[in-house]
Amino acid sequence: MPIITLCRFGREGQLESFEADTNATEFIAISHVWGLAYWTDIPGIQHQVIVSQHKAEFLETKLPKLVGQLPFWMDILCVDQRSKAARIAVVQSIPDIYRNAVRTVAIKDGDGFRGCCANAISSFADWNLRGKEELLGHVRAKHPHIGLTESYLFRLWPLEEILLSDNVQFEVCADWEPESRNDDADFGVSSVTSSLLNIVASLDALGSCWSRKGRSDDTITDETMGEFARAFMTCHVPISRPAGPAMPEHPSSSNNLWYQMNINSIRATGKPRDFILAVMVQYSWYHVPAQAGSMPFSELFLDCHRQAHEAGFGFNSKLLEMTGIPQEAGSGSHWVPAKDIPTPTCLGDFVKLIRPPSPTSSPSKVAVVANTFGGTKLMMPSNMMQVLQVIQTAMKFSPRVWSLAHRGGELSKYGSWTSDYESIRSQRNDSGIGVSNSAGAAEQDFLMQRRTSERLLYEVTSYLDAQWTGLGLYERDSEASGDWINTHLPYLVHCDPPEYKQTLFFLAAMVSCGIPLSAFDWARKRLYAVVVAFSDQPVLALILRSVIDSRNLPNFHVVEQRQESHITGTGLFLASIDGSPIGYVPDFDAVDGNEEFRQHMYLLYKDLYTQNDEQFGLRRAVYLGERADDTFGIVDIGETSILSNWTRVVLE
Repeated sequence: MPIITLCRFGREGQLESFEADTNATEFIAISHVWGLAYWTDIPGIQHQVIVSQHKAEFLETKLPKLVGQLPFWMDILCVDQRSKAARIAVVQSIPDIYRNAVRTVAIKDGDGFRGCCANAISSFADWNLRGKEELLGHVRAKHPHIGLTESYLFRLWPLEEILLSDNVQFEVCADWEPESRNDDADFGVSSVTSSLLNIVASLDALGSCWSRKGRSDDTITDETMGEFARAFMTCHVPISRPAGPAMPEHPSSSNNLWYQMNINSIRATGKPRDFILAVMVQYSWYHVPAQAGSMPFSELFLDCHRQAHEAGFGFNSKLLEMTGIPQEAGSGSHWVPAKDIPTPTCLGDFVKLIRPPSPTSSPSKVAVVANTFGGTKLMMPSNMMQVLQVIQTAMKFSPRVWSLAHRGGELSKYGSWTSDYESIRSQRNDSGIGVSNSAGAAEQDFLMQRRTSERLLYEVTSYLDAQWTGLGLYERDSEASGDWINTHLPYLVHCDPPEYKQTLFFLAAMVSCGIPLSAFDWARKRLYAVVVAFSDQPVLALILRSVIDSRNLPNFHVVEQRQESHITGTGLFLASIDGSPIGYVPDFDAVDGNEEFRQHMYLLYKDLYTQNDEQFGLRRAVYLGERADDTFGIVDIGETSILSNWTRVVLE
């Protein structure tokens, strides 16, 4: 029986609190972001509240009218925020609170869309067509230097609170404006555009997941998404969804839209533990550890991994305990999460850490399908032009990955302009490093360790975004293309700053391989970025340092982790012949067209197929077995499995 503390305003307007059963009480749940909060005295509330200035005014003047005589739950009023134990203890009740509330009132912070923004959209029914274009044009014309942020769309807890709620009503604090920009006009327009696209992408992800309860096995119309966007932007009007089925029982299950829509989300939280607590607590199998408040993120992640497997909802980890040390045949001992999983800085980074569920019978073993490659040439670009050419090839090989990284905000959160080109020039002149044109692994290591400041990563990420938008594979933008060709590219090639070169190369490999950018320090201590040639196709990869240093990359497998007997070209790792994971390659399915997918699958599995007219049969596969008597080796499964339309291979 979920008993929680609720509040209500008494006849004299004084705030009262009492305990109640969420299943037996009608109440309203409040969802909000904290903002820049201070301990504050508010008339009508007997104790101090940790709240922003704008939220304090809202609580005093607007909240009593919104809730009326109904009880309500709001974390800063119903939970002792001075007590870490109380804050942690209430987490387990969050799903019951937002599922059982008669309505969730979502309070936006007043730092986003204005009333005029909604009025600029002629028809929300055309949200995905004209609506977004009209909104962008309006913001560029009317708010070029305000710097809209819409913080509600970029914090973690509100996402989960809305997804748990069937009835939602958006409200807003009084409008306020962040400090105006002092940048030149061109930078201002570029920044405003990038910021708005991030806002719209986050709004789309929220609306899509909420409308379909996080499931990808249903469709959402433009009209449905438009209704959600209208409710968010205009406020005051409740919006509801049918009760329907519950959300999937794991965030990375194959039919979970939440996973797909948030893999590049830049939603953040003040405490890294909340990436696990806020996301996982909605699943019935997850229980908040008693010591969660003092556990580092890596321990919470491993505990969550254990709970999931014990409950039958096991999942794989993207970052594995790679050592390069041979394992016993069939043991799968290295296919487990790294003990020192790095702390994510945003939701997308956390989502990347979890992979689709693995077989539940043995969490330490993984069934895989793979090919074997030998004599593969490793390449490391020696100058900036080669680096940029390799990155462009990587973008064309995995356009969907790069598009999502841009649209979701992982790359575009900084905009496509760096703040100071002089810093690049000075690096070239003052670095004090003699750099040859044959940069190798040792130099890559030295340069990135010498300067991996936050500023460098900020600027390099911006350049990657500029190159992607300038390439225009999905959306042709003449302005972005001109910026890249006429400004960014000449600066990079002319200055050729060594630290930029190596960091661009490494970050591009991380994006292509699906490694969260917040794991940069973790990755660079373990991995080298290289180019691996699959036939004539160069592919950016990340390979374990010890393997390159000691073996110069011998024969290896490309391993596809699967729960089901389908080959899809996703969840790929590099593995040594003995079955140990030694690195990462991009997913080979990150394309849109069937022909491109066919070509990628042939690159990956060509030695395993026989061609008969237009059908390709899988002749053999490498399998790391789940059963104790299985070994890692070639298993002949005949020619009965057919690749139908190059969408999947079913292992009979």
